[in-house]
Amino acid sequence: MIHRLKEYWNYLVGDPEAFTLESGIFHSVCIVVLLGLGSNTPYNYVMGMPALAILMFIVFILVCILYYLSRFKGKYNVCLVIFQLLNIALLVINYYYNSGSLGPTYAIFILSFLITLATVPAWQYWIWLPLNVMTIFGLLYYEDIYPNRIINTYAEPSVRLISSSLQ
Repeated sequence: MIHRLKEYWNYLVGDPEAFTLESGIFHSVCIVVLLGLGSNTPYNYVMGMPALAILMFIVFILVCILYYLSRFKGKYNVCLVIFQLLNIALLVINYYYNSGSLGPTYAIFILSFLITLATVPAWQYWIWLPLNVMTIFGLLYYEDIYPNRIINTYAEPSVRLISSSLQ
């Protein structure tokens, strides 16, 4: 049974002999992201955040497309760039619509930063790492200057705690 699971996983991620380590990690990340988005979409809807649920559903579809194009059409480099840009854009949107510094964006940022480290080739670090760091500091600065423009989606602190621990 374990052998079958390994074969199935290799099919989903790509044979290590046919794909680079980075592309295999990217495919694995896409699968995990899809599982997370698939569970978070209905959760956000039930928690009374339909705009966030719709956004997550759209991202779910986009990640499905990127995964397919990278894994089965061999377009890893293009998909990686789109994924990274999408990731940064979603951090900004999530920050704005999900309570800013009081929401889960920092936890998501740390996770996405680690994903960036694992999926991009080392020669691209000089592009993606500073861009990610500037984005999060830019969001903090924006919230400090315009605190009333950030939407607080949590009616009570306990709901924010539950949401942060689930995302």
